[in-house]
Amino acid sequence: MSLYLQTNIAAYKASNRLQSHYSRLSQSVNRLSSGKRLNSSADSPVDMAVHNIHKGRISVLGKGKQNLNDAISMVQTAESAMAKIDELLIQMKEIASQSATGTYSNGQREILSSEFGQLASEIDRISRTTQFKGIRLLDGSLSSRNNITRLGSFHIADKQRPDIDNIDNTQTGVKIHFGTANNRINDYYFIRIGDLSMDGLLREFGSTVTPSSSKIAVSTQHSAQVALETINSAIQKKESSRYIMGIMQNRLSASIQYLEDEIMHLENADSRLTDLDFAKEMTNYTSLSLMSQATTAILAQANTLPNIALKLLNF
Repeated sequence: MSLYLQTNIAAYKASNRLQSHYSRLSQSVNRLSSGKRLNSSADSPVDMAVHNIHKGRISVLGKGKQNLNDAISMVQTAESAMAKIDELLIQMKEIASQSATGTYSNGQREILSSEFGQLASEIDRISRTTQFKGIRLLDGSLSSRNNITRLGSFHIADKQRPDIDNIDNTQTGVKIHFGTANNRINDYYFIRIGDLSMDGLLREFGSTVTPSSSKIAVSTQHSAQVALETINSAIQKKESSRYIMGIMQNRLSASIQYLEDEIMHLENADSRLTDLDFAKEMTNYTSLSLMSQATTAILAQANTLPNIALKLLNF
């Protein structure tokens, strides 16, 4: 080995090794302090890109889950109002049954008619005022067609799967968005509720039944008999809307469960990418620390090598 005074090659080599050890040791300290294997794109550009994709999807799915929970609350609000309408319709049916019998006088029927009208007015009030976050639920504004024949993207009345390409995607109903994109099959569906006012409940029935709640009466025996038939039809339509709310709650709950499972699997996959194996990293840190100490000692020795050359000049 040649001896030089101006250039200490051995010391340069030791210094380069020491810088390398310190750089890796600093990275190890950063990982141990953060608990993450990936702290910057430099750690692994591909893994960091995948991590960001996972992170974005998990965040959006979390909001989708929140949207679905809000939708469940909305449906429950609507169903609660429907339950009260059900009670009022039953009371109206009881009054109509009373008035339909011949044992009541005209004066007594007038009293029954007054109560009958008040119950109908209360149904109209409930249908107009039932809201969720400012959205009216039961006045028919959510749907341009009868919700008995449509539930989100599935037909109910005929039990047939619809032609997906021809699904009505206009802004009727409440659009429940829970996916990560805007695909009408995978990422959202609509909740539509028909008009549950008295006019709405009776609008679709035949000419033999008076189609307007303002004309339903129990002031005579004959009108009370007609009202009985009419109210039966109204109860049937109300029940059709109410059972759809039950189906919607089940569907929304199933969607929430699906999102929870997907979020869990994504977080599990992301954890394998980003979380630090402390046992492995601590072993690496210990090794690098020892190597750094050893290299520091060797560098100190390498810096003394020029002294050997000076001894050659000592004569």
